[in-house]
Amino acid sequence: MPPNSERRKRGRPKKDFAADPDLAIAELAIALQAAWGISERKAIDLALALMEGSPGAPSKRPRGCKQKPGLLVGYHLPNNMSFAGRAATIRRKLKYANRTVTRALAILVTKC
Repeated sequence: MPPNSERRKRGRPKKDFAADPDLAIAELAIALQAAWGISERKAIDLALALMEGSPGAPSKRPRGCKQKPGLLVGYHLPNNMSFAGRAATIRRKLKYANRTVTRALAILVTKC
């Protein structure tokens, strides 16, 4: 081995999440959670519907609905992806989002 060569670390190299397009969805979910006080799951689902979803027919009726449920809207993700699968991916990437700036902007916008 040459004297000036540096050994590589073993294993798969770490990913750079700075240019990941899913960070915009993660930051929107954080902003929705801070602005409206909704749960993380609802915020991620709503952010996915807003950013990637296209309106379509609802897949099921809400539980506990004895009368006509009113206006129901369903969303479809591209490539027949499921909301559960995409939400799990976004949830893993939440730790790379800039939480402090996103929360501060969401709170600032809601107070105006």
